[in-house]
Amino acid sequence: MLEKEDNRFVIDLVSKASHRHYICGTLPTIHELHLDKILFRNISSGRSRYMAYSKSRAAERTKIGSDTDRRDFFYYLLNAKDPETGQSFSPSELWGESNLLLACIDEALRLAPPVGGLLPRQVLPGGITVDGQHIPDGTVIGTPHYAIHHHSDYFPQPFEYRPERWISDPGDSDNGSTQNQVDIAHSAFCPFSIGPRGCIGKGMAYEELLTTIARVVFLFDMRLAPGKQIGGGSPERELGRQRTGEFQLKDIFTSARDGPLVQFRAREK
Repeated sequence: MLEKEDNRFVIDLVSKASHRHYICGTLPTIHELHLDKILFRNISSGRSRYMAYSKSRAAERTKIGSDTDRRDFFYYLLNAKDPETGQSFSPSELWGESNLLLACIDEALRLAPPVGGLLPRQVLPGGITVDGQHIPDGTVIGTPHYAIHHHSDYFPQPFEYRPERWISDPGDSDNGSTQNQVDIAHSAFCPFSIGPRGCIGKGMAYEELLTTIARVVFLFDMRLAPGKQIGGGSPERELGRQRTGEFQLKDIFTSARDGPLVQFRAREK
């Protein structure tokens, strides 16, 4: 995909698959009656192509097995064994040791959560009281991740990129954060959701982000493409999209976006 254009169509299909998931997850009847094939033909066909592509690639790679020089994800997945049972198991969640890199990643996920909207939940019989407000049963409720990630009670200067908010440093009162401030930030941080319905791929995602970003920063110099402002807000846009330094997201369950355009140059050895 990096060297040839043959499979780059998949990038657009991922967005369509996510969009269908959002629609059908909010209104399950559409999925149960397959109404998406009638009401949202473009989105539905895109999702079908994505699923077919994913299955074919996974099946092709699985046939190769572990007897190969390719040290890709599947290689380690197929070779992983539980030391006690000897059975295959999923790759361990290998966490990076760099607190700063992790803080940079968490701050980016806070500002631009992969799922920015709410995950709807229906109030059970008897209703529920939240912060003194009674909500009757049958009501669909939720809190958008984008909203809580930009709440100043948890994240002071919520629209600023400040990785230091995730690092406790009592010795630096000007730039560091207290442990209490870090704990408050973590209490409202939910880019992968929380609880039993939290994203099962969280550990894998962090592993990939830590490894990929560290490798890219080590190998390349980077800059935003001169004169290109794709992905940012603009004073001429509608309310809420006027901040030029904020990466603009569109809620289609996952966060759709354009840009930014980045230029890379290999570092001199």
